[in-house]
Amino acid sequence: MTKHRIYHLCVALLSLAAVLTPSFSFAQSDLVMPLKADSLERLYLNIPIMDLPYQVTVAKETGNGWNAFYNQSMASSLELSEDLHVASHYAIRKICKERQYSRLAIYAWDFLSMYLPFGTGWTHEEYHRAVMGLRGVSSFDEIWKMQLFASTVSVSHETDEGMERLHDFYIKDFIRMNAAGLEGQSHLNQRLQRNDFFYHRYMMNELTMWMNVINNYFYLDGCADPETDEMVNEMNEEETQVKQRDFTGMDLSAWAYELFHPGVAYAQRGTHPSGVGTNRYITYDMIGEEGVAYLKKQSRREWLNALSPMMIGIRRIPLFQTKAGQWYGNFAGRHYLTHYGDDISVDLMLETPKLNFIVAPHIYSNYVKSFPGMEFAIEDKRFMNDRIRLSATTQLWSQPEEFSSTKGKFGGLISADVSYAFSHRWEAYAQLTGKTDGWVAGNVYLDKNLSLRGGLRWKINKVY
Repeated sequence: MTKHRIYHLCVALLSLAAVLTPSFSFAQSDLVMPLKADSLERLYLNIPIMDLPYQVTVAKETGNGWNAFYNQSMASSLELSEDLHVASHYAIRKICKERQYSRLAIYAWDFLSMYLPFGTGWTHEEYHRAVMGLRGVSSFDEIWKMQLFASTVSVSHETDEGMERLHDFYIKDFIRMNAAGLEGQSHLNQRLQRNDFFYHRYMMNELTMWMNVINNYFYLDGCADPETDEMVNEMNEEETQVKQRDFTGMDLSAWAYELFHPGVAYAQRGTHPSGVGTNRYITYDMIGEEGVAYLKKQSRREWLNALSPMMIGIRRIPLFQTKAGQWYGNFAGRHYLTHYGDDISVDLMLETPKLNFIVAPHIYSNYVKSFPGMEFAIEDKRFMNDRIRLSATTQLWSQPEEFSSTKGKFGGLISADVSYAFSHRWEAYAQLTGKTDGWVAGNVYLDKNLSLRGGLRWKINKVY
């Protein structure tokens, strides 16, 4: 469930008024606007088509072939959400020639798109649904109802039997599912920032990124507040039919409850107050003092996602000049909730005249201990006069096995993305990813897995 409150939005707007002011004063700075020598933006829209074995698994487990496309994987949802921002921002900039007016129009649109398909709210819900689909639970994303300015948006139409099976047989996925909405919004920020840097994009994504950070903070903080029970009680009173109910209620209340109450069967939640179905929603008292304190701790850590020059419009920082050309850099903090606790990392982005790099040290933590990890990526390496593009990522980690485990489990991931331009506007791409057991942002599989994704990319013309 995404939770939108008026006070959330007021705080967001007040924060933006203070934080984004520098980006207006830097409007003519090379830190914000692309340098003339680097003025060719690379704007792509991704059209995901194939995602295996996820599509086959969803169709088989849910018994509905349509779900193979309606239940997008995390990776495909992320691409479609970025498409919305790239396409809409590009169109607004083409219509509004004055930068100041285009900025205001983009910010207004980004605020509205929270409630629309492929916007930030949709991304939040689709990350929940990706986990449910993998384990055979069909659902409906109520973002498609397009209820503008709704106070809450649910993922509904799950059966109690499906949720009980997911909980009792796939508890790690169940825990991850509850936090996956925040994962989706933070992951969208990460993708926007990385592509803005390496593709030289001036997309004015600051408001979207601040909304994601602030929403995640207040959602976590709100679930640690007893007043949240008022919303839970209202929902239980209104939702007399099982199909009306959200899959979990307050996402992070359910996440914290499961972390601190391992082994409690789903059926022990009791009967819904209406007398029909399971009482799915977790209240403040059920979380416990330790759970509330842990939610507060995680809400504070969410501000790590705001630690980047990109949050105030500084996309690329000139570092030094060599005979081969100019070097650029930037950085961005990361914080994700996981099924065992959380992941803290920092993206260190570097563009050299010949190669683009990301180096990202990770700290994977549960309730009792922290474990190290490292990520290294090469981004957008070009061959054959830019006809072939290659990106590759490798990750190594030691991650906690469970929330209270003192032992870490070693693992890793290797991924390669290759695209081939068969015209000036169109590319075909394929992405092969292999991983061991372990959590990776935006990868729906917690078990070892080999996935193949593919689709088309449409290149939009330059703006400058």
